[in-house]
Amino acid sequence: MRLAKFFIVIAMLHLPAAQFASASTLELQRAVSAWIWDDGKLRQTYSVDERKRLATALRDYWKSFADRIPRLLPSEDRWLKGELESESIERVAAAMNRREYALHDTFANADACKVAYGDIISDIGGNPQREALKWARSLNCYKNDVRIELENAGLKKRDSYDDDPFHMHFFSLWTQRIIGPVLGSVLDEPNFR
Repeated sequence: MRLAKFFIVIAMLHLPAAQFASASTLELQRAVSAWIWDDGKLRQTYSVDERKRLATALRDYWKSFADRIPRLLPSEDRWLKGELESESIERVAAAMNRREYALHDTFANADACKVAYGDIISDIGGNPQREALKWARSLNCYKNDVRIELENAGLKKRDSYDDDPFHMHFFSLWTQRIIGPVLGSVLDEPNFR
């Protein structure tokens, strides 16, 4: 099992960047999982190199995720912006319950996460406080109920897990069990682990 995981990671590291763009979120989720699991247990420490590889895998995951979300037409985008800037609470609420808002919000969140992990990569191994702050801010990627937004956008069926293009099984693990050890490794603080 451990040897198979090693060969999967080595193979993924040798894929050209263009292949990551076409990889499914399931494949990219597996790449993320390769860096959060260690011999069947959640990793408790992350070296500088491991953090770089984890952040790169997460950036590639969020890029693929964002690339799969249909963009609004310019006319839909203008309509949505007008509704959200309206002084009518009813119009704003109605717009927020529409497919257009779900697409806009989900794409904006995924794109922001792609950028956030790109920013983390550039700070890994430098100033530990700045790196830790950027990792902590990555929690924003998992705060929204992305599954509900995808359902509202018509991109994910309720109760579907493996039969659609959006895989997000590690989301709750990230917020509950992974970010602490990452921060503890950055700050050399064992109590975070």
